[in-house]
Amino acid sequence: MRKVPDEVMIGKEPWYADPIIEPNDTRLAWALNWYNYSTDVPVARKWVIEWMRKVGYMADDWASFSKARNDQIPLWICAYSRMMLRGNVLPEYCVERLKDRIADIISVAEHIPDLSEEPSEPLPKPVKRQTKLSDMVADIDDALDRFYCSNYKSFVFDGTTFVKRHDVKPLHARQLVAHFQPLQEEIFKATTKMEGFDHLNQKQLESYRKAVGAFQAFFFRMSSDVKVRKPRKKKVKTPLQLIKDLKFAKANEDLKSIDPTLIIGAKCLWTYNHKYRVLAKIVATDTLSVKGSTIINVDLKESMAKRLRKPNEVLPKVLSGGKPALKNIFKDLKTKPAAFSPRINSDTILLRIT
Repeated sequence: MRKVPDEVMIGKEPWYADPIIEPNDTRLAWALNWYNYSTDVPVARKWVIEWMRKVGYMADDWASFSKARNDQIPLWICAYSRMMLRGNVLPEYCVERLKDRIADIISVAEHIPDLSEEPSEPLPKPVKRQTKLSDMVADIDDALDRFYCSNYKSFVFDGTTFVKRHDVKPLHARQLVAHFQPLQEEIFKATTKMEGFDHLNQKQLESYRKAVGAFQAFFFRMSSDVKVRKPRKKKVKTPLQLIKDLKFAKANEDLKSIDPTLIIGAKCLWTYNHKYRVLAKIVATDTLSVKGSTIINVDLKESMAKRLRKPNEVLPKVLSGGKPALKNIFKDLKTKPAAFSPRINSDTILLRIT
């Protein structure tokens, strides 16, 4: 105990024969005040572990909880545990809050290494941001718990002091708004006839809404100061970088391929597959480019391919003809259209661009 309680002034340790049914029962508030005066967390934290053992928590959970720092454990969970260990019956709402807080503490404490054993591998760096955020949430929850115990009459939250104590940044404020958003939405939709709120009257419910809305509005104003990072500009690749994986035939008999970098930005590319004697006209939707071994930005409706029966007569026209001559090349061919593909392979000659 922090100091020997003066039984004349505050009485003996609380014990009630009749169950405490409602969270706003004045007996519960009086009991929390008694433990707040009589003890502190370094001494009282053992009561939580004793209660966890009694109700059937796993040994791993006790061990994780025992690694938590004193400043991560609110005194009220020690008080609730002690009261139930002594036979007091608490409201189901309070028991559920106790379990939720224990779960939060365990999840944070699991990141704390056990220094009693030699680690076989380098210890991971602690998750500072998450631990810091958990401390902030715990502080706000404590303020809410005091508000509940005051019969929903007095909510004390000093935003300036809170920011200084936790070194709150705009990013933290945005995370806090997101964390308490479900609670805010729930109580603003709630009525005094709904389950979970039927122990409140309308005045208490309004006070609850104002309390949560107050710190949410404070953190929302802080979060608006977050600087939005500008999207990184996409690095423009050079023509040489774009065509580095392009596979094509550099030459075949009297035919030679053009410089493949000329494809980048071109409107139209003529190719010839010497293995299958297929002439292709690849037309751009805007300008052509290359990705791997494929020509991209291709207009599939305007592009076409046909097999040549007499390539020695047609190809010279493709290589030297003007735009009017090229426009009629495929019209003069009597063969059926071949399957068109913008993919280039090692049998393809890059004839010209137009």
